Amino acid sequence: MDAAQKSRSHESPRESGGALTDVADWDPYYEGLDVSRLDTLSRQPSVFDTLLSGRTGSVFELGCGGSPLLARCARAGWSVSGVDFSKPSLVCLERYLTQHQLAAGNFLCGDIFQIEPGELSESVDFLVSAGFLEHFKIQRRS
Repeated sequence: MDAAQKSRSHESPRESGGALTDVADWDPYYEGLDVSRLDTLSRQPSVFDTLLSGRTGSVFELGCGGSPLLARCARAGWSVSGVDFSKPSLVCLERYLTQHQLAAGNFLCGDIFQIEPGELSESVDFLVSAGFLEHFKIQRRS
Protein backbone atom coordinates (compact mmCIF):
# COMPACT_ATOMS: atom_id res chain seq x y z
CA MET A 1 0.00 0.00 0.00
CA ASP A 2 1.51 3.35 -1.02
CA ALA A 3 1.32 6.50 1.17
CA ALA A 4 -1.73 7.89 -0.66
CA GLN A 5 -3.64 4.61 -0.27
CA LYS A 6 -2.71 4.42 3.41
CA SER A 7 -3.92 7.99 3.95
CA ARG A 8 -7.24 7.25 2.22
CA SER A 9 -7.72 4.06 4.26
CA HIS A 10 -8.01 6.20 7.42
CA GLU A 11 -10.41 8.66 5.85
CA SER A 12 -13.90 7.81 7.01
CA PRO A 13 -16.16 6.34 4.31
CA ARG A 14 -18.46 9.32 4.84
CA GLU A 15 -15.57 11.66 3.93
CA SER A 16 -14.57 9.57 0.91
CA GLY A 17 -18.09 9.21 -0.49
CA GLY A 18 -18.33 5.42 0.03
CA ALA A 19 -21.64 3.57 -0.14
CA LEU A 20 -21.54 2.96 3.64
CA THR A 21 -23.69 -0.17 3.51
CA ASP A 22 -21.02 -2.81 3.06
CA VAL A 23 -18.44 -4.06 5.55
CA ALA A 24 -15.77 -3.31 2.93
CA ASP A 25 -16.67 0.37 3.29
CA TRP A 26 -15.68 0.38 6.97
CA ASP A 27 -13.06 -2.32 7.67
CA PRO A 28 -10.12 -0.46 6.02
CA TYR A 29 -10.93 2.68 8.02
CA TYR A 30 -10.89 0.91 11.39
CA GLU A 31 -7.95 -1.44 10.82
CA GLY A 32 -5.14 0.08 12.85
CA LEU A 33 -7.02 3.34 13.53
CA ASP A 34 -5.45 5.35 16.35
CA VAL A 35 -8.07 5.31 19.10
CA SER A 36 -7.13 8.86 20.07
CA ARG A 37 -9.43 9.92 17.21
CA LEU A 38 -12.30 8.15 18.97
CA ASP A 39 -11.37 9.93 22.20
CA THR A 40 -11.33 13.33 20.48
CA LEU A 41 -14.71 12.76 18.82
CA SER A 42 -16.30 11.48 22.02
CA ARG A 43 -15.30 14.57 23.98
CA GLN A 44 -16.90 17.13 21.66
CA PRO A 45 -20.10 18.78 22.99
CA SER A 46 -23.18 16.69 22.25
CA VAL A 47 -26.92 16.66 22.85
CA PHE A 48 -26.30 13.36 24.64
CA ASP A 49 -24.47 15.18 27.45
CA THR A 50 -27.84 16.39 28.76
CA LEU A 51 -29.38 12.93 28.55
CA LEU A 52 -26.45 11.27 30.34
CA SER A 53 -25.90 13.86 33.04
CA GLY A 54 -26.77 12.84 36.58
CA ARG A 55 -27.98 9.33 35.80
CA THR A 56 -26.73 5.92 34.78
CA GLY A 57 -28.20 2.95 33.00
CA SER A 58 -27.61 0.89 29.90
CA VAL A 59 -27.37 1.93 26.27
CA PHE A 60 -27.37 -0.26 23.17
CA GLU A 61 -26.28 1.14 19.81
CA LEU A 62 -27.14 -0.22 16.37
CA GLY A 63 -24.04 0.16 14.18
CA CYS A 64 -21.84 0.76 17.24
CA GLY A 65 -18.35 0.01 15.93
CA GLY A 66 -15.87 2.74 16.79
CA SER A 67 -18.67 4.67 18.49
CA PRO A 68 -17.79 8.03 20.04
CA LEU A 69 -21.26 7.93 21.63
CA LEU A 70 -20.61 4.66 23.47
CA ALA A 71 -17.19 5.95 24.55
CA ARG A 72 -18.94 9.03 25.99
CA CYS A 73 -21.56 6.86 27.70
CA ALA A 74 -18.96 4.55 29.23
CA ARG A 75 -17.00 7.51 30.64
CA ALA A 76 -20.25 8.76 32.20
CA GLY A 77 -20.72 5.40 33.97
CA TRP A 78 -23.28 3.86 31.65
CA SER A 79 -23.26 0.18 30.67
CA VAL A 80 -22.60 0.02 26.92
CA SER A 81 -23.31 -2.65 24.33
CA GLY A 82 -24.14 -2.86 20.66
CA VAL A 83 -23.96 -4.55 17.29
CA ASP A 84 -21.93 -3.82 14.16
CA PHE A 85 -21.01 -5.81 11.06
CA SER A 86 -17.38 -4.63 11.01
CA LYS A 87 -15.14 -6.65 13.33
CA PRO A 88 -12.26 -4.10 13.12
CA SER A 89 -14.66 -1.35 14.23
CA LEU A 90 -15.65 -3.38 17.29
CA VAL A 91 -11.99 -4.11 18.06
CA CYS A 92 -11.31 -0.37 17.87
CA LEU A 93 -14.10 0.42 20.35
CA GLU A 94 -13.07 -2.38 22.71
CA ARG A 95 -9.44 -1.23 22.52
CA TYR A 96 -10.52 2.31 23.45
CA LEU A 97 -12.59 1.09 26.40
CA THR A 98 -9.73 -1.11 27.64
CA GLN A 99 -7.09 1.64 27.30
CA HIS A 100 -9.27 4.01 29.31
CA GLN A 101 -10.16 1.33 31.88
CA LEU A 102 -13.85 1.55 31.05
CA ALA A 103 -16.21 -1.39 31.27
CA ALA A 104 -16.82 -3.06 27.92
CA GLY A 105 -20.27 -4.48 27.43
CA ASN A 106 -21.60 -7.12 25.11
CA PHE A 107 -20.64 -6.35 21.51
CA LEU A 108 -21.99 -8.53 18.75
CA CYS A 109 -20.47 -8.72 15.28
CA GLY A 110 -23.18 -9.36 12.73
CA ASP A 111 -25.74 -8.02 10.31
CA ILE A 112 -28.44 -6.23 12.31
CA PHE A 113 -31.03 -7.24 9.72
CA GLN A 114 -30.24 -10.94 10.25
CA ILE A 115 -29.92 -11.05 14.05
CA GLU A 116 -32.73 -12.31 16.25
CA PRO A 117 -33.82 -9.67 18.81
CA GLY A 118 -33.02 -12.01 21.71
CA GLU A 119 -29.35 -12.04 20.66
CA LEU A 120 -28.95 -8.31 21.17
CA SER A 121 -29.52 -7.56 24.84
CA GLU A 122 -31.94 -8.41 27.61
CA SER A 123 -33.17 -4.85 28.18
CA VAL A 124 -31.73 -1.36 27.87
CA ASP A 125 -32.61 2.14 28.96
CA PHE A 126 -31.61 3.71 25.63
CA LEU A 127 -31.57 2.15 22.18
CA VAL A 128 -29.74 4.44 19.77
CA SER A 129 -28.71 4.59 16.16
CA ALA A 130 -26.22 7.37 15.60
CA GLY A 131 -25.18 7.11 11.97
CA PHE A 132 -26.55 3.75 10.89
CA LEU A 133 -30.20 3.39 9.87
CA GLU A 134 -30.23 6.34 7.48
CA HIS A 135 -27.93 4.43 5.12
CA PHE A 136 -30.48 1.72 4.33
CA LYS A 137 -33.68 1.69 2.34
CA ILE A 138 -36.02 -0.59 4.27
CA GLN A 139 -39.13 -1.87 2.57
CA ARG A 140 -42.36 -1.86 4.54
CA ARG A 141 -44.14 -5.11 5.14
CA SER A 142 -47.76 -5.41 3.98
